[in-house]
Amino acid sequence: MEAGFRIGQQIGEMLIEAGLVSQEQLKEALEKAPEEHLQVGEMLVSLGFATEENVYSALARQNDYRFFNNEQLLESKEDVVRMIPEEFALENTLIAAIREENVVWIAMEDPDDIIAIDNLQKIAPDDVTVEVGMAAPQGIRHAIDQLYVRIRKQRETKEVIGDLHFFAESDEGEEGLVDMTDTKAQEDAPIIKLVNMIIGEAMKERATDIHIEPKEHNVLVRYRIDGVLNAVMEPPKTAHNG
Repeated sequence: MEAGFRIGQQIGEMLIEAGLVSQEQLKEALEKAPEEHLQVGEMLVSLGFATEENVYSALARQNDYRFFNNEQLLESKEDVVRMIPEEFALENTLIAAIREENVVWIAMEDPDDIIAIDNLQKIAPDDVTVEVGMAAPQGIRHAIDQLYVRIRKQRETKEVIGDLHFFAESDEGEEGLVDMTDTKAQEDAPIIKLVNMIIGEAMKERATDIHIEPKEHNVLVRYRIDGVLNAVMEPPKTAHNG
């Protein structure tokens, strides 16, 4: 744990009050922490007595910081997340978690990192104010991995859809035709790229069903994940004409 805060028996006592660890577990962690050169919170996690999220939640309360749990981080909106470059987010273990009007809340492993906060102020859009809170580092890294990948996939989808628009507009001319005997041409065709993307993403998300529903102006693509249908993309209706 790199957060520069007081962390010791008081954190343990807060975890006891929350019913997350027992007095005996705290005592064992206090005894073993010096031997392992770990702080008490780290020792509790190492021994399996508490989760990292438990410890950082208590740490946030101790230092009066807003806490973002792992589930909240994964629910962060893509337009908020992309305010912070992925490289900077990884380097400083932080992520843009939520926007409330003109305030963007950044979940950080160490919200006392003055240098990172100063750089955040420079990176963030001019129309927002940056506020910082705390989150468990593993939760932040997992959210970065999930959300920035999703953002990149959305960008790729938009590029393919853009190709579909061009392909549809030129469909009446020879340049819009694809020689279906040419394997390379088939693979490069925008509609083939889109279908491959839909199937590939469904497999990654472990979807049990793919629902493709033609609408008036577009096509709604939904995956069934854990029994729930989730809309994932809406390519133009021209993509399935013919």
